[in-house]
Amino acid sequence: MNMKLATAATLLLACTGTGARAEGEILAVDNDAWLHECAQTFQTYADFPAGKYDLARSNHYLIAEPSGLCADQLTCVFDECRGAEHLGCLLIGSDNVTADPSTYPDLQSQTFDGTMEACGIETPVALPDNISFPKTAADVVAAVEYAKENGMQVSVKSTGHCYTGCHTKAGSLMINLRDYAKYATADSIVECDESNAGEAGDACVLALAKGMTAYIPVGGGQVWSDVYTSVLDAAEAGTTSKLYGAGGGGAGSVGAAGGWLQGGGLSTGYERMYGIGVDQILEFELVLPNGSHVKIFPSEWEDVEGYVYPQTKKVTAWCNANVSGDEAEWDWQPCTDEELSGVSPEDLWKALRGGGGGTYGVVLSTKYQLFEQKPLTIVAFGTMPDMAEEQAPISAKVAADETGELFTKLARMYTFFLVDLLFAPENIGVSEDFSLHIGHPELDFRITSEGVLLYWGEGDPLDTILPAWNQTVDSTDLGGDEELAEVLKTSMIAALPTKFESYGDFSMKIIPTVVPNYDDIFPAGVVPDSPLPLFVAGKGYDTFCSFNLPVALLQSSDEADRDLVFKVLGSGTGGHVTGGLVAKTGDGMDAVPPSERVSGQSSLSIEPALATYGEDFLAELLNAVYKSTDSDGDGASFPGYYEYNHICPGARVPSKADWMKECDSENEDDCFSIQEATWGSELYEELQTIKAAIDPDNMLDCYPCVQHPGVESTTTPSPTASGSGKAVAAGALSGLALVLAAWMAI
Repeated sequence: MNMKLATAATLLLACTGTGARAEGEILAVDNDAWLHECAQTFQTYADFPAGKYDLARSNHYLIAEPSGLCADQLTCVFDECRGAEHLGCLLIGSDNVTADPSTYPDLQSQTFDGTMEACGIETPVALPDNISFPKTAADVVAAVEYAKENGMQVSVKSTGHCYTGCHTKAGSLMINLRDYAKYATADSIVECDESNAGEAGDACVLALAKGMTAYIPVGGGQVWSDVYTSVLDAAEAGTTSKLYGAGGGGAGSVGAAGGWLQGGGLSTGYERMYGIGVDQILEFELVLPNGSHVKIFPSEWEDVEGYVYPQTKKVTAWCNANVSGDEAEWDWQPCTDEELSGVSPEDLWKALRGGGGGTYGVVLSTKYQLFEQKPLTIVAFGTMPDMAEEQAPISAKVAADETGELFTKLARMYTFFLVDLLFAPENIGVSEDFSLHIGHPELDFRITSEGVLLYWGEGDPLDTILPAWNQTVDSTDLGGDEELAEVLKTSMIAALPTKFESYGDFSMKIIPTVVPNYDDIFPAGVVPDSPLPLFVAGKGYDTFCSFNLPVALLQSSDEADRDLVFKVLGSGTGGHVTGGLVAKTGDGMDAVPPSERVSGQSSLSIEPALATYGEDFLAELLNAVYKSTDSDGDGASFPGYYEYNHICPGARVPSKADWMKECDSENEDDCFSIQEATWGSELYEELQTIKAAIDPDNMLDCYPCVQHPGVESTTTPSPTASGSGKAVAAGALSGLALVLAAWMAI
C-alpha cells in the first residue's frame, strides 16, 4: 500500500486556522499560539503578589488547549526545560513579583518572536515546526511518512508530562496523540477465564498465565484518569463482575501508554505487590520509524522459581497489511524482517518496556492487566497539623534538650520504624504480606514532617502498625520518660476512618476537600493531577535528582549502612516506595534500569543530604549503593543509579575514572552520560544497538532518551554543585525566577 502523503503544500495549515480539522493533517505550528494559550494560562492562574505559585489550573485543561503545545512545566518551551530566568519578563513584564497584575503585559496582543526579542531571550526554543493530531493508525503512519520524505525528526506527545521536555523538539514534527482513539472505557474491560482464552495473541492467555483475570485496552493518548474512572464505572454499572485495580500513575493527567509506561512506570504503591507499569503489559501496538504498523506480544513463556510472573521466552510481532482508518479492515500478518528493520521481536519488546518513550516508535495502544481491587485506607505518620496539641509535649522536651541528643534519637527511631515497616518488617514483628500492601509515591521519612502510607486490604491497618510502633518506642532508651513514651505512642500515627474503593476513588473524594476552589481548577469527573502544573522543571536542574536507593542497603543491619540511610532519608523528602516484589515481577525481557529493579526508594533526591553532610558524603554513599545494586556481579560494568521518568535536566553523573566522584564538567570524556547513569553502561549499549537498527536515520530523538550511537551522547554534566534537591541551578536568577526557585526547594 502506498501510504505516502501528498505534497506538503496541500497539507500544511495553520494551527490557529479556522474550520474543521481533517484527519491526518500536518499543521504548521504558530508559536504565537504558545504565548496566547500556554503562557497566558500561567499568567492568569497564578497569584504572584500573594505568593501563590501553585498554578490554579489543571494539566487536564492544558492538554486540551487547541494548539497542542502546552505542557505542565512552562519552561519546557525551551531546550531542556531551562530558561527560568526569563519568566519575569515573559509573564509579568519585570522581575517585580509584587507588581500590580493590571501592569502585566497583554499577551494576547503580542507575538512570540516579539516577546522573545523584547525580553532579550536567546535560550533555544524547543517548539516543533509542525504538528499532527492523529485519530487513527493510518494518520500516524501518514505523519511518519511525511517526516521521512521531508527529512524531519519526530517528537511524540501523549500529555507533555516530562521533567526534561522529552515530548517536544525544535524543528520536529510533533505527533500529539490526545485525539487518538480512546480504547479505555467502562465497556472495554475484558474479563478472562478458560472459556474465553484463545490462542497466543489473545491477551487473556498471557493474563491468566500471570494469575490475572482481566485487562483493559488503553489508547496512546489516554491518561490515567481515563483508566481509573473506567474501572470504577464498570463495577458500578455491573459490566464487570468485580472492581478491578490498575497500577498506574499518581496524577490523573499522566499518560497511561506514553512516556510514563515506556520509561518503567512507577505507581502509587501497587508496584510492591504487582510490579511497575511495564510488568502489567500484555501487548503493544505501535508505528515504527519505517512506517510499519506493528502489534507485539509474548507468545511463549515458562514459570521460573523466584519470579512472580512467567519469564518470556519468545515474542511474536504481527504487521498490519492494510493500514486503514477503519480498524475492521486491518489485516494482521506475521512481520517480515524488513518490516521490523531487522530487529527481533524480543529486542523490540525489551526496549519498549523501560527503554524510554518517544524513542523506538509511536505507541498507539496497549493492553494492561488488571488485578482485583482491595479497599484503600490512608495512614498518616509523624508531625501532623491535626495532632499539634497532642504532640506539643514532644516539641517541648526536644526544645529543652540543649544537647540535641533527644531529637536525634527520636528522629532515628521514627525513620527506621518506617524503613523496617516497608523493607524489613520481620524486625518489628510485622508480616511480609502486610508490608507488601502498603506504599506511597513520595513518602517522607522525617519525624518533623507528615508522612502518608496507602494500605490496600481489609480490616484496620492500625491493628498491625500500632503494636509494632509501641514496641519500637518501648525498646528505645528514652531515659525512663514515661510521659514522652505515652505521647509518642498515642499521637504519631493515625488513619482516616473512611475506606476508599481505589486510588482513583480516593483522589476524587479527598483532593476536593483540601484544594480551595477545586471546581474552578479541575474539569468535572476527572481524577485530579497533583502536583498541579509548574513554572519550572519539577525535579530541578543539575542535581542528583532521581536516585535509586537499593533495598539491600535499606535492609542492612550494618551500623555504617544505617548511618548512610538515615543521612539520606532524614535530610529531605523521600521518593517512590519500591522494594517489595519489584525485583521479582519482571518477565526477564525488559529494559528497566537495573538499579531501579533492586531499589527500595526510587526517584529520590540526594541533594539535601549532600548539602547537609558535604560532597565527601557522595563517595561514601555511592560506594555502598554500587555494592548493594550489583551484589552478584563482578563490578566491571557501571550499574547506574537513576530512575528514568523523574530525571532532571543536567542530572549529575560520575567520573569514568573514579565512580565514587562526580565527573569533571570541563572534561566530558571523563563523564558518563545521563543515559549510562540511568541504564548502566552494559544495558545502555544494548539499547543503543536496538535504537540504531530500528531507527537508522534517528527520526525519533529527544532529551535525554536513548541516543543513536552515531549521535553524540547526552551528558551535560553539572557546571556547579547545587544546594537543595529541587533548587533551580540555572545561573544567576533574580526576581520571579529566584522566588520560584526558593519555592520549589521547600
